[in-house]
Amino acid sequence: MPVIYIDTNVFLDFYQASTDRLAVFEDILGRSKSVLLTQQTVNEFRRNRIARLTTLADHIRKGPHPQLHTTAVVQALPGFQEWIKARDAAKKAAQDIASELASWVADEKSDPVLVAFEQLVKSAKLVTFDDPLIERARRRKLLGQPPTSPDKHTIGDELIWESLLTWTSDDLVVVTRDKSFLDNRAILKGEYEAATGKRLIELTDSLAAGLKAAGQEAKKIEEAEKKLPKSFDDEPFPTDGKCLRCAGELEETAYEGSDGDEAWWLFCTKCGHEYFPRTR
Repeated sequence: MPVIYIDTNVFLDFYQASTDRLAVFEDILGRSKSVLLTQQTVNEFRRNRIARLTTLADHIRKGPHPQLHTTAVVQALPGFQEWIKARDAAKKAAQDIASELASWVADEKSDPVLVAFEQLVKSAKLVTFDDPLIERARRRKLLGQPPTSPDKHTIGDELIWESLLTWTSDDLVVVTRDKSFLDNRAILKGEYEAATGKRLIELTDSLAAGLKAAGQEAKKIEEAEKKLPKSFDDEPFPTDGKCLRCAGELEETAYEGSDGDEAWWLFCTKCGHEYFPRTR
């Protein structure tokens, strides 16, 4: 039975997807004996979750607040004071949510995504790294051998791949959003097979497709991913710096790990809506 490697950026999506990703995580946990992780992946997730939670809390805390154009006549209406109460209650609720998200950074046991991830780490197959593996990753970087990011000085992708090359017990499926992997499928498949004597069966950005390639079709995950394009990929992506909903100004936000893992998206400073670049 092939093992399936799931990259850092797939796990970090659990913090921002609008579908019920925790239910998907439970499904992954049920297959943990077939999941392969690297120590670098674990380190990147633990580090980048902090940036993701901080960003989510900031967006909610600084998000739009309901406004009502008021005149003396409007203020005299019976419903105006009720509107004031509702507005203040909404503001307080938003602040409470932001504070709870921020508290997850310090109190790791309160973060349900991290708790599920740590459970997976304990039961999945884990490849650790040592100095010789780090040196091989550095050499790969210097040679520009994929997977590598030319504009990065770190060796995160290289270290993950070198770790995977040490796994000679099983055929492999790789699920990642990282273009340095996805754009070099043929090269990586050939190298994996030459180094390990095993097959790199599939390299994909879809968790459902990866599990299917590994002979572990997952209907729950497949259904969740069908909803994902409706949230991100099928939505028009703004190109002029203006929100498509309210014409508010858009700002770019991102996380960037010290080992080369990264992602970015846009958010509206007026209405708070977020736009994610297409992944397919």
